[in-house]
Amino acid sequence: MGAEQLRVAPRATLIAGTVAEWEKWTGISFPNIGAYIVPSALQPITVDRERNIGSYEAPNGWMWHSTMDAKTA
Repeated sequence: MGAEQLRVAPRATLIAGTVAEWEKWTGISFPNIGAYIVPSALQPITVDRERNIGSYEAPNGWMWHSTMDAKTA
């Protein structure tokens, strides 16, 4: 589509919550420490039961699309 890649933001989205919050939000039980696949999420969430935290990090790519029509440029 003619876009120019500007940069990648490795942690564009960060959502953190307690294990209980993640279990409520997703309807999934997280009994162990580790990464879990959550339906509709682009990345796995990471759960640390010892610290009582779950986190989701997703990257994003920044692109530049010219708004000029090639015929008028």
